[in-house]
Amino acid sequence: MTALGAVRYGDFLLGKHVLITGANGGVGRFAVQLAALSGAEVTAVSSKTRQATDLRRLGASTVVSSVHEATGHFELILEGVGGTSLGETLKLIAPEGTIVLYGASSQENPSVGLFSFGGHANARIQSHFVYGTGEPAHVSRDLALLVGLVAAGKVQAPVGREASWHDLAQGVSALSARQIAGKVIFNVD
Repeated sequence: MTALGAVRYGDFLLGKHVLITGANGGVGRFAVQLAALSGAEVTAVSSKTRQATDLRRLGASTVVSSVHEATGHFELILEGVGGTSLGETLKLIAPEGTIVLYGASSQENPSVGLFSFGGHANARIQSHFVYGTGEPAHVSRDLALLVGLVAAGKVQAPVGREASWHDLAQGVSALSARQIAGKVIFNVD
C-alpha cells in the first residue's frame, strides 16, 4: 500500500525517470516493480550490492549503492532513507519533480532549506503516510489491485523470511537491523 501510494504521486510515469532509495526493503521492492510496470526508467539505490541482480529482475534498469552514484535528473524520487540521503536527492530532482517521503530508515534528521532547491524550479517534497490516508473503499480497491497484480505474476511479493509467530521479537529485530530483504510472514500456530 505504501509503495502504490508513493508511486501514484508521479502521475503518468511512462518514459519518466524514477529514483528509489531503500530499494532493497519491502516497500522499495514493491515500488521498483510498480514504477517499472508503469513504464518508468527506474534507478534503485541499495547499499546491499549483492541484491543488484534481484532489483534488476524486479524492473530496475540501474542499481547504485548510494545516491552519490546516481546520475541525471529524476521526475519522481521515492525517499525511504531520509537524513543525508534526502539532502542528496534534492540535487537530483528534475524541475517540477516530486520527492515522496515514505520512510526514514536512517533515523537522521535532514538538513533541507530553500537553497537546496536551487536549479530545481518548482520541485516539491511530499510526505506519504499510508496509514493516515485513504478511506476504507480506497484501501480495499488498492489491496484488490495489488493482489490482482501478484496473482497475474506482474508483481512479486517480496518475502524475506517466514517464521512462527512465537519468533516475533527476532523477526522484528532483523527487520529493524535491515537484515531481511522484503517482508516477514509470521505464521500463527
